[in-house]
Amino acid sequence: MGSNTAEEKVQKKQARIVELKQKKAERIERLKLMRQLSPKAPEILGCAFVIPLTQVEYANHYGMSRDDEVEAIAMEIALKYESDNGWKPQDVSKNNEGFDIRSINPEGLKRYIEVKGRAGEGGVMISRE
Repeated sequence: MGSNTAEEKVQKKQARIVELKQKKAERIERLKLMRQLSPKAPEILGCAFVIPLTQVEYANHYGMSRDDEVEAIAMEIALKYESDNGWKPQDVSKNNEGFDIRSINPEGLKRYIEVKGRAGEGGVMISRE
């Protein structure tokens, strides 16, 4: 019986080696695809004209204010976007990590995303903080 257990362990380890080699080959193929250039023109999703705020505009938050409902909607949209594009997002906004979403793609690349949802009329404010 003891030799069966040892033999089973060896078979499991060998199966794991085959599995890891297959995963490695798949990842290498995906990496090769990432290096390929597409002859298609880029798709423009949007554009922004960004100018620095004056101290008065900054002090008044450019007409924007915190709104928990809007912030929750912004988080939902960001999480859905990541999932829809093959990433695995995780909401870490309650952990005080300096960002709201940690997202990992199938190759193990990580993104750290800060989400801001603000209520108000007018433009968008981007700050260095």
